[in-house]
Amino acid sequence: MVAVLSGSSPFLPLFLLNLQIMLEIFYRYHVSRYQSLKVIQDVTDQEALSVMTLPALSAAYHSVRAYQIIQHLVSYPQVRFFLERMAIVPSEISDSEIGNALLSQMAFKLAKGMGGSRVTTVDLAAAYLLLVEENTKLLFKKKIKEGDVVQILRWARLIFPYEEELKKLDVRIQGGGLGEFLITGWTPETQLYTRNLSFENFDEISIIGRESDYITLKDSLNRSENNNVILVGEAGVGKEQLVKHLAQDCYTRNIEEGLRSYTIIELLAGSLLAGASNQGELESRIQAIIGEVSHAQNVVLYIPEFQDLLGAGSFSLDLSGALAPYLKNGTLPIIASMTEGNYKAFFQKSSLSQLFTPITLTEPMPEQSERMVMEKTKEIEMKQSVIITYSALKFSVKYANRYSQSMVLPGSALAFLSDAISGLTHQSVAYYGNTKKRLLTKGELIRNFEHKTKITLSEPSATEKDMLLHLEVILHGDVVGQDEAINTISQAMRRIRSGVDTLNRPVSFLFLGPTGVGKTEAAKSLATTCFGGERAMIRLDMSEYADEQGQRRLLGALPGQGDELGELTEKVRDNPLSLILLDEFEKAHPSILNLFLQILDDGRLTDNKGRVVSFMNTIIIATSNAGSDLIHAAVESGKAIDKAFSAQLIEHLQTSNIFRSELLNRFDAIVTFKSLTITDVTKITSILLRDLRKSMEEKDIALSFDQGVLEKISKEAYDKEFGARPIRRYVQNTLEELISQKLLKNELNRGDRIKVIVGKNGEFDLLKI
Repeated sequence: MVAVLSGSSPFLPLFLLNLQIMLEIFYRYHVSRYQSLKVIQDVTDQEALSVMTLPALSAAYHSVRAYQIIQHLVSYPQVRFFLERMAIVPSEISDSEIGNALLSQMAFKLAKGMGGSRVTTVDLAAAYLLLVEENTKLLFKKKIKEGDVVQILRWARLIFPYEEELKKLDVRIQGGGLGEFLITGWTPETQLYTRNLSFENFDEISIIGRESDYITLKDSLNRSENNNVILVGEAGVGKEQLVKHLAQDCYTRNIEEGLRSYTIIELLAGSLLAGASNQGELESRIQAIIGEVSHAQNVVLYIPEFQDLLGAGSFSLDLSGALAPYLKNGTLPIIASMTEGNYKAFFQKSSLSQLFTPITLTEPMPEQSERMVMEKTKEIEMKQSVIITYSALKFSVKYANRYSQSMVLPGSALAFLSDAISGLTHQSVAYYGNTKKRLLTKGELIRNFEHKTKITLSEPSATEKDMLLHLEVILHGDVVGQDEAINTISQAMRRIRSGVDTLNRPVSFLFLGPTGVGKTEAAKSLATTCFGGERAMIRLDMSEYADEQGQRRLLGALPGQGDELGELTEKVRDNPLSLILLDEFEKAHPSILNLFLQILDDGRLTDNKGRVVSFMNTIIIATSNAGSDLIHAAVESGKAIDKAFSAQLIEHLQTSNIFRSELLNRFDAIVTFKSLTITDVTKITSILLRDLRKSMEEKDIALSFDQGVLEKISKEAYDKEFGARPIRRYVQNTLEELISQKLLKNELNRGDRIKVIVGKNGEFDLLKI
C-alpha cells in the first residue's frame, strides 16, 4: 500500500481507476438513492419533504425546531449569500415558535411560485424569515418587501444552480488541441492585430434575456453563404456578451455540430491604428488580416465598431469593397457591431447591408435587466471583495440611465455599481461568523449618484424641506401677479421631490401666456432655487428652429457631413444637471416638436453621432404665447385665470393644431400666466429699482426713489402687447444712463446718498441728501 500511495508501484494507474469506479458506485447506489426523482410539480405542499434537496432534507432531519433548522442552514454558502443580499447577519435572526411542517409548506410554495423544481436550503431560510416577520419586523427594518425576498431567491438560484439540479456525469472536450494551428493556418499578421476570444479565460457568460437573439446569431453563421451578422445596439446593451458566449460555446463544443470547430477572433482597432502613418498602411494591414483569415478554416472575425472600417474613422477608411468578395462566398464569416445611429448613417444604405443579417438588441426592461445584472455580480464581488445587496442592485437598475449618459441597461447599471464600489469605504462592513465583509448598500449608491450628478435623491434636508414648503414665497420674489401659476409650479415640485410623484423622465412644464408677464422670470427663479443660479440654464429660442435644418442644429451633423455638435445635445451632455428653457415653443418645426415628445416620454435622445444623451436630470420649461388673445380677453372681462380656464385654453391649442394632444399630455403641468394689471406693473417696477439700488450699494452709493419715479416708470414703460418686458429697457435708457453719466463726470462718488425724483420738466433728476 505504501508503494502504491508513494507512486513507485507500477499498478498506481490501475489503483486510481478502481478507486474512481468504487466512488462512483458508492455515490450511485448509496448517496443518490436518497435524492428523490420527483419535482415540485409532481406533489402537493403536504409532500414537501419528498422534493427537498439533500442539504435541505439534512437540515430538516437533524433539527427538532424550525429555529434550529435555520441555525443549521447558515453554514451553507447559498444561505449566507441570501442573507447578505438583505444585509442580515445571522445574529439578527431571532428564535420564534414555527412548526416544521408549516416551514416546509411555506418553502414549498415559494419554490413552486418561482418555477423551481425542488425545495432548497434557501427556500427554507426565506420561508422562516417571512413566517416570523409579523413578530420580528426584521425585513421591515431592512426595508425589504416580500417581493424583494422572492427576487433574492431567484438571485440565489442563478448563483447557486447546482443544489436544485440532479447531478449527472457530463464530459466535454474543450479547446482545439495541440495541432490547432494546422487547421486555422499560420497567421502572423492576424496575431498582431486581433485576439482569440475562444482561448480567453472568461467566467461563464450568460445570455439571459437574449436567448432568441443568440439563436438567430447561430442560425445565420451556419449558412453556406451570406453567413454574416451585424449586431445593432447602444453601448452596454450586451452585443459583446453574445459574441463571448458564442466563443465559449465553440470552445467547449456545447453548440450545434456545424459550429463546433469555429474559432472567434476579435479585431483590435487600437492595435490596428497604432503606428499607422497613412491610410495606405492601414489598408495593407487590413488586407493582410483578411487574406490570412479567409484561408484559414472555421474562423469567424468579430469587428466591434464596424463603422470605423466604413468611413467613420480618423483615416476615413472604407474597406467595404475589399470585404465584399469574402462576405458573399461565406469563406470569412463576420460578426460586426455598431450603435443604432452609426448603423443608420454608415451601414443601412451601403452595398454590404444585403450580405448581413441584422440583429437589433434593444434595451431590456428593468425586470429583465435585474436578472442580467444579478448574473454578473458574482464576478464583480469576487474581483472587488465586496457584497452587493439587493437594495443596491435594484437601485442601480432604476437610476442607471440617469447616472450614465453613454450607456444603456444592463451595462449602465453595472458601471454604476462598479463606480460605487470604487468609492466604498472600509467602514461599510458586516460580520458573517468570523468573516468581515464590505457591503454595498443603496445608501452608498445614492451618495455616489449625488456626488457625480449633483442631484439630490436622498431624503430632503431640513433646509430643502423649508425651501419646498415656502417655494411660492421664494418665486414670488421674482415673479409678480401670477399666483395660480406659481402655486401650480410649487405643488408639482413638492410632489416630485417628496417622492409622491415618481418620474422616470425629466420634470417638465409648459408655460402659456402673453409676452412679458413673467414666464421667463419664473424659469430663471426656478433655476436659481433648484440649481444654484442662471448659469445652470440652457436657453434656446425655438423660433430659430422653424425649418427642418433645425434638427441638424439641435442634434449635430450626421456622420460624414461635418463636425458640428448639437446645440442642445452637447450642452446637456456637458451640463446634465440643468434647466432647459425653450422660448416660443410653438414656432419650432413639427419634427422638432416630435423630438421633444420623445425627450419628455423617454428622458433620452440619440444625437446625429449615434450617442445617447440623457435628459433625466433636467427640468424642461417650454414657453408659448399661443392663446394670448384668449387670456387678454378673459382678464379684461374679469374672468378668473384658474384651472377651468386653463382647460379651455388647452382645448383651444389642440383644436387649432398648435400643439398635438400627445405632446401636451407629456408635460407634468401646463401653467397659464395671466395678463398684468397696473398694480402688477408697479410691483415689477419696484423689483427692478431694487436691483438697481443693490448694484449701487456695491459702489458704496445709497440710492432711494421718490414715489413719483415709480409711477412715471409704470405708466410710461408698460405696453399691453409686450407686458413688463419694456420696463427693464426703459429703466436702462433713462435712470441707468443718467447715473452712468454722473459717475463718469465724478458728480457721484463713494459715500454719496442720492434720491431719484421727477423734476419740474418731467425728467428724472438726482438729489444728494
